[in-house]
Amino acid sequence: MSDPIKSAMPDVTPVPRDAGSSLMSEVLPVRSRTTRFWRSKVLIPALATVATTMLLFNNGAQTLDDFWRYALILGIFIVFMLFYAMYLYGNSRKPFWVFLFPYLVTVVFFLPPLGAIIFGTIAFVFRDMLPGGEVAVDAGFIPNFISHFFGAGMCEELFKALPIFIMAGFGLSAASQKDTKMGRLLDRLAVRTPLDGLLAGAASGAAFISFETFGQYYNSTFASQAIAQNNVYAGLAAALQLAIPRSLQGLVGHMAWNGIFGYFIGLALRYRTRAIPLLLAGWLIPSAMHGFWNGGAIALGTPAMWLSGMTTIGFLPATPFKARPLEAPPESPREGSVVLGSAARGMAPVSAARAPVSAPAAKATAFSPVVTARPADASTPASVSKRPKSIQRGTLIVSAGEHEFPALPGTRIDLADYADLQPYAAGFSGEVSAHPSDASIIGLKNLGTKPWTLFSAKGVSQVVEPGRSARLEPGSRIVQGELVVSVSRAS
Repeated sequence: MSDPIKSAMPDVTPVPRDAGSSLMSEVLPVRSRTTRFWRSKVLIPALATVATTMLLFNNGAQTLDDFWRYALILGIFIVFMLFYAMYLYGNSRKPFWVFLFPYLVTVVFFLPPLGAIIFGTIAFVFRDMLPGGEVAVDAGFIPNFISHFFGAGMCEELFKALPIFIMAGFGLSAASQKDTKMGRLLDRLAVRTPLDGLLAGAASGAAFISFETFGQYYNSTFASQAIAQNNVYAGLAAALQLAIPRSLQGLVGHMAWNGIFGYFIGLALRYRTRAIPLLLAGWLIPSAMHGFWNGGAIALGTPAMWLSGMTTIGFLPATPFKARPLEAPPESPREGSVVLGSAARGMAPVSAARAPVSAPAAKATAFSPVVTARPADASTPASVSKRPKSIQRGTLIVSAGEHEFPALPGTRIDLADYADLQPYAAGFSGEVSAHPSDASIIGLKNLGTKPWTLFSAKGVSQVVEPGRSARLEPGSRIVQGELVVSVSRAS
């Protein structure tokens, strides 16, 4: 029996159709009619590695600026590769260039005069008005933790989150400008989901590392060590020894902490009735991690750094793991694949909504409830039923978990009738209907008492108030609180 996961991998091309010919044109690298190697996800880090190598080779270490520039190039390369690993692991539907925006915004917010206005104001609040000021090194763990919780954690995590809030605002603006070039650009840049927020936060954290390390700590370490040892080269060595681990620490430091905050911002956008507690949790949790790293390192030394790093790296992978199921599927199953045309047929990814579920229906979670349908004039069925065998290929299917039903005009869905779906399905009621002037457009009218949030296949969201209809398209999802109903097409 074939492995459905392996068969779903879009970047694995079949045996070239010309492999047995004398020319073997499809076996030769680079040139191919069935593949485009420039689409490979390996290309970006490969090009970054080549560019970094050339820059380092051609950076003559003759002056102090040369040494600084050498360390800067190496540090940016490190945080870039860390971020790209997170981007690949998250499997974001957004192109990579989108996340250059939060990186550049954070850099601009650091530069004068904005740096003095934006960061200076935030720092004044948390470090002067609140207990985030400096304390004696020997004051003990609790005073140091409190100081760094406010002065480093809450202050810096809020500053790094500003680009995420801006990108969330883009999503609101894009809805009113969706038919314009600016609206389409804002739609690409918008943060709408937890994964969007996670990656935008990590990119902002990467910029913070670059600016803080090479704008402050590198120079101060060089100066102090060069003076203390009366040796310029000792100062350069100490500065480089600090710059490299500070860049690598992004995976359990600034990138991770602000990525976690961004994840919660994405959750707040999705569950807007719980936005305030989600935003507070997203701010306070990484602030506490940040405060423990700083305060623990000062008061407790290396063991606290180990504990902080292991705690963060245990928390961080769970965020994209949880965020990915909340993403809308890509518009095309072969989007981003190196394989083109007929060579990629039969290799479409397994849809999360259509994947086989071995657990019984009674164990369905709040994110994969059992969905059933009944005709508008039928009584409540005694048991749930799966998709009928007579459904024609191409028919829209509304599903959740392992249960599916066709989106045929006149079909009524009353999830509140089922005790096993309560309490999160309370008030969910809808009826499938076709557009009066175009029968190919299928919608689900909200007959319930609560508004829905409709997420399109591209991740664009809109609120569907009671009495309004949500257009059903493959890849779209309807969310009511913790209830998620997805739409696909029968194959």
